[in-house]
Amino acid sequence: MKNVIGTLVAVAGLAAAANAQTSIFDVQVRSGGGAWGSSVDVTPGSTVEARVLVSYNQGNGAASNGLAAANFQPTISNWTAGDAVLPFLNQGTSPATGGVSDASGAYGRILPYAAPGISAANQLIVHQNNQGGVNYARIAQTPTTNWFGVGSLANNLNGSGSITTGQKSQSLTTPADPAYSTDLQNLVLFKFAFTVSSTSDLRTMMLDLPIGGIRSAANDGTGQRRVSWYAPSDVFSASINADADVSGATATINVVPAPASLALLGLGGLVAGRRRR
Repeated sequence: MKNVIGTLVAVAGLAAAANAQTSIFDVQVRSGGGAWGSSVDVTPGSTVEARVLVSYNQGNGAASNGLAAANFQPTISNWTAGDAVLPFLNQGTSPATGGVSDASGAYGRILPYAAPGISAANQLIVHQNNQGGVNYARIAQTPTTNWFGVGSLANNLNGSGSITTGQKSQSLTTPADPAYSTDLQNLVLFKFAFTVSSTSDLRTMMLDLPIGGIRSAANDGTGQRRVSWYAPSDVFSASINADADVSGATATINVVPAPASLALLGLGGLVAGRRRR
């Protein structure tokens, strides 16, 4: 009987989550122009492309027709000095030039979610850190010294420690801007790329969108995660805050040496074994 009750409670919990108003993030990777997915195998020296997406699940909540604000901080574990993030493009100070189109080779905030008003002081940069013995790269806006979601409010919860994305409110739109849409599934917010070191070491890199680093630019100071959406009846302000249910995501990059390199590594191990005997 206890097992039956436990199963019913679990099912009820899943149903409640499915009906909740949520913001669902995803991160995807690919290499060589292949299909986007949650993992990719690459050889040393390859270029990896990555992107951040978000979807709005209305559930029992309010309808929406646009993304008002979403901040996040991508991190990549097992980073080495030989890895390098490719340059970001068109980081201007006006809404028209603050982002790039979702095209091949274009990296940065993707229009129309390029967060209007990004200033020259908040350009995207790459920080390299060691935390818990693991080397990380994290992409953020300057100036910041802490991990997003950790540290002082002034440094991390107001957007300066993350990538700021969002759609312009109706008062700022022009005829050239795309129309608001109720199709809020898999919105591509941000793309970047990096080259993997040419060394032949086997390793797995983890691209993470930490749940603690997802916040809105209009943070209320309570430390809650907030992703803001526009309601159809109020497209001048961020009137929907999906606070309670925000999901992050991860993707893996498996760096695998070429077969010839693996054969040399195996031969080296064989020689070393013979020397020990």
